[in-house]
Amino acid sequence: MGDPTSTVSSLNLIAGNIKQLIAILQVTYQVHWWNTQWFSAVIAVIATLAVSSANNYHNNRKRRLYEFYGWFMKQQVFINTESLLQMGRMTTYGGTLTKDGITTQIPEKPIGEKMVIELRSKFKYWQLPIGSIRSLFKKYEKLIYKIPNSNLSEIKATKEYLEAEETFSKIYDTAKRKTGENEWTA
Repeated sequence: MGDPTSTVSSLNLIAGNIKQLIAILQVTYQVHWWNTQWFSAVIAVIATLAVSSANNYHNNRKRRLYEFYGWFMKQQVFINTESLLQMGRMTTYGGTLTKDGITTQIPEKPIGEKMVIELRSKFKYWQLPIGSIRSLFKKYEKLIYKIPNSNLSEIKATKEYLEAEETFSKIYDTAKRKTGENEWTA
């Protein structure tokens, strides 16, 4: 057969190569999954989607608010405090209800509640994006709701009515500033 030393040296060489392969395989298995190109690609895709989504949300929010400000500058006459007060005074919700021979007296709603109903029928401010204009409308609605029943001159002198008018003027000024409208362009 052949020389036994060459066979032993060949087996030693094969054993050394196998040990090197085992060492290489052990190093390969010790590489963590987060230290791979695949994981880097996934992170890049997620980051791109997040930035793109945030940018779309921001652009849609700006567009919706700008459209609202433009609409408000044209429609603000119908939701100012004076108009809501006039509409609330003209509207009645009370009266009598007769059903099956039984008459029920329905009490009249307070003027503040009628004004809030009128505001909400004209405009759904809670659908606006979250921001200062939405919080001003919420404050405006709360102030309107607190307006007490009385005659017209006493209502206009109440603290709640005056604060509601002041809040509405803040809303109007914000819309005017955001659209660039002024007394010459209106």
